[in-house]
Amino acid sequence: TSAGYTAIWVALSNGYSSDAIDAARSAGAMGGTILKGRRQNSKRISQKLGISMQEEEEFVVIVTPREKKAAVMNAISDACGLRTDAHGIILSLPVDEVIGLETGENTL
Repeated sequence: TSAGYTAIWVALSNGYSSDAIDAARSAGAMGGTILKGRRQNSKRISQKLGISMQEEEEFVVIVTPREKKAAVMNAISDACGLRTDAHGIILSLPVDEVIGLETGENTL
């Protein structure tokens, strides 16, 4: 059981996932998972942000204790947020339950 956890999802330009993980670790996260994908933007968003409509993109998923959520999200935003070259978008999702997560103290 893991009622006190949150998942932080970061979508960023290709090549910045390690920066996001480093920033998250500096705020107390243990690590994360990096996924590769492709951005599918509207024309208006692409023009406003100056990015292509179908750009290769990376996603970082971090599961962390809820009390560390704000610090981790702020650290990632400072390093890789929307107003940086990474064009990162960061959101959090509640975590119902986790099996097999290494927390540093024990395995959930």
